[in-house]
Amino acid sequence: LMTMYASSIGVKKVVTKIDKMNYLSMLNASGVISAVSTKSITADQIVRFVRNINAKGSAVQKMFRIIDEQAEALEFVADSFFKKLNIPLMDLQFKDDIIIAGIVRDDELIVPTGKDAIKPDDKVIVVTLNEGFNDLNDILK
Repeated sequence: LMTMYASSIGVKKVVTKIDKMNYLSMLNASGVISAVSTKSITADQIVRFVRNINAKGSAVQKMFRIIDEQAEALEFVADSFFKKLNIPLMDLQFKDDIIIAGIVRDDELIVPTGKDAIKPDDKVIVVTLNEGFNDLNDILK
């Protein structure tokens, strides 16, 4: 309610801390788009930690649950174990429901096209509806 009030009196930028995820749809309907859930952030950290312990050699650097916990955004570092280095994305076969959302190379974000390739030491941002990816190779068919 405080967020909605602040927005109604003209506060330009409001970031809301919410504990009940069912309030998120109400905030979105009111036009408030910046909301933080401490429960979701904590859950994301725990899942990432558990994955890294359970998955020997896991390459997941960062993991966030997004879109009301329905999808994951993962960051991998492409190492020499990635089977498809230097091959254009359009020539790769990905599992269903995978988007290569970005490639970070030398601290520059690349919004990839089919002609871009994953190179050694790239950070690759993957958005997926799937769960359980521990390695960049897991996104391949």
